[in-house]
Amino acid sequence: MPVSDITLGPYRLGRSVASTGLGTLYEATDERTGASVVVKLLHAYFARETALLQRLFSVLDAVRGLPPHPTILPPLDWGESAAGVWIAAPRADGPSLERLALPLSAEQTLAIVDGVAAALEHAHAAGLAHGDLKPANVFFDLERGRVQVGDFGIGLLGQGADPLSRATLLTPHPAYTAPECLAGAPASPEADTFSLAALAWWLRTGAPPFVASSPAATRALVLAGRARLQPDPALGVPAPVVQLIGRALEAVPDLRPPRPAAFAAALHEAERAPGMAVDAAIPSATAPVVDTGSLYWSSAVNKETWFTGRRWRITWRGWLLRIGIVAAVVGVAIAIWQYLQQPPVPPPPSTSLASAVVPGRWELSRYDLQNRAYLPVPTGAIGPTLRWRFDTRGEFRAAPASDGTTIYAATGDNRIVALDAETGRLRWQLPTTGPVDYTPLVAGDFVYVGLRDKRLLALDAATGEIRWELMTGNPVSYSGAVSGGVLYQASTDEVLYALDAVTGATLWTYSAGAAIVGSPAVLDDRIVILSDDGWVHVLDRVTGAKRFDFLFVGGANSTPIATDDTAYVAIGGFARRTARLAAVDIHQRSQPFERDLYFIQGVLWLWGILPPPPPPRGSRWSAALPHFRTTSPALAEGQVFVGSGEALLAIDQSSGAKRWERTMPALITSSPIVSRDTVYLGLEDGLLLALDPASGEERWRFATGGAIVANPILAGEMLYVASTDGTLYALR
Repeated sequence: MPVSDITLGPYRLGRSVASTGLGTLYEATDERTGASVVVKLLHAYFARETALLQRLFSVLDAVRGLPPHPTILPPLDWGESAAGVWIAAPRADGPSLERLALPLSAEQTLAIVDGVAAALEHAHAAGLAHGDLKPANVFFDLERGRVQVGDFGIGLLGQGADPLSRATLLTPHPAYTAPECLAGAPASPEADTFSLAALAWWLRTGAPPFVASSPAATRALVLAGRARLQPDPALGVPAPVVQLIGRALEAVPDLRPPRPAAFAAALHEAERAPGMAVDAAIPSATAPVVDTGSLYWSSAVNKETWFTGRRWRITWRGWLLRIGIVAAVVGVAIAIWQYLQQPPVPPPPSTSLASAVVPGRWELSRYDLQNRAYLPVPTGAIGPTLRWRFDTRGEFRAAPASDGTTIYAATGDNRIVALDAETGRLRWQLPTTGPVDYTPLVAGDFVYVGLRDKRLLALDAATGEIRWELMTGNPVSYSGAVSGGVLYQASTDEVLYALDAVTGATLWTYSAGAAIVGSPAVLDDRIVILSDDGWVHVLDRVTGAKRFDFLFVGGANSTPIATDDTAYVAIGGFARRTARLAAVDIHQRSQPFERDLYFIQGVLWLWGILPPPPPPRGSRWSAALPHFRTTSPALAEGQVFVGSGEALLAIDQSSGAKRWERTMPALITSSPIVSRDTVYLGLEDGLLLALDPASGEERWRFATGGAIVANPILAGEMLYVASTDGTLYALR
């Protein structure tokens, strides 16, 4: 059917004017009024993502319901038809910012930043954030100096898409999107402030603050917090502007200016630095450059491609020559790849320091090096009797650790504390620069803890004094593991560090390509880690070289378990898919370019070109879970215990078959731990439950005053549980 014969709602399509990763943009006419509008027809893939579309339509409805504002372009209409999912929008008064001749003067930049900040503040007042602020979504009327912002909510399409598809999209654009949104968090005023700062730098200098050769590389730079900002006297960019924008591009949202309006006001102050000349010339339009998927366009439509150039007519001899060259290059690349897989052996650590894995202590975040969260002794004698409590002024979001005599806890009121295990009496405390969200790690006379300010601290277990510290590239996430004198510690800078546990010297590092989640699982010769893009990485323990990696489609935020031959991983659901628990063979070996070829096959399937790819090599089994959310699993006596929504499941370790499932009184918010005769887990309503591991039947419960988001621990015949009510409870 010709496009001109297609009518979507009241809109008759005209010619196609652009195509992006989301869909195709058409000129259209409103047959009710004759008005010229633009309609985006989404790719067929999105029609299958029912839950994602419902979220998008809900946001579009909220944007359309905002009180009118001169800087906001609301959508007109949307719907689904036989042709696909469509969204209609008005035409903007002027072209997008991508058509401006850059760089702009301070005055021009401030005018645009003020207009965008006004639009964002108007939306934020109604509880709406943009989530995909970029040059293609901001329009500037040269004659009237009018700024308009469109595409509120469209970033959901890219953020909620299948990870394989998401990696090919520029919505939300990685160069302008806050790292927490790239990692899957919802849009927020702090995220919009980040995007506005990136936009301001691009307007002022002509280059985005995060520059890389591909979208994936740009995303990695943003997640690592590696903005390229330098004062430029030739452009009249003073150092205070560089400092302000650098602060607004911090990876930690709390370190940014609180709102777009605050950033805009601070930018005015920074631009008034001494010696800064202001050029009041009006920006001029240039030839169309790129299109990143905006629904709004004016008399010119921008087109985007990552590769440009002339097309050449090539003879068959030329093709043979090129094929030969490509084959030679591939052969050389394989040889180089194989050589690079053999890194030098690092120097040995200075000691054999290790965390103790014995009943009576809980020194690692999930009890042992394999992260099984299983204490192989009976604990049925422990009941819901409160022995003592330790109260703070902030939320507890991390489990404590214990060497049997002392409890080490990270608090929400900016402290690391050491408490007497029997009485709860404070032994020492160390003030920190912010709340601490991760479980301390104990090994010998050391306590290790990661902070939001990007530091990893090694503390004296007896006094709390800092023995050494390491500055990483991003906030330190989760707890590490100490074995054989080596501390294995991950950070959200995508790097796993192998450090001398006593001196802090770096032995080797491994870049996972995405933020590492959970604690590493350490075996005799291998280490297993999980990154938030769904990849399981199996590394050589001595050198850090990659042995094997495996993709699970979905977002990951749990800690993996590893046995001698299998890793067990819980992957969160997305769109209409539920979470899964899966097992992967970790004795496999990666082949050259295997990961890239599998990725390409998956993308071609999403585009409808190839059939679905088979399960990746190494897949053992996969079990569907009943909810989108999942906890970290626990492994005990041949069963894997995992929470999903309000359900706790016991799954057979060998086959993935469900043995039993129990519905809890509220959402499960802490990962389970297991002893020989009891399963313990915490709920969102503040209940701590003790269950029978054979059936899931409840044995007793204990009520705290807030949600329990960190797993309890068992140490010295006591059960310790922390709550978001700011209290650490000791039960016996």
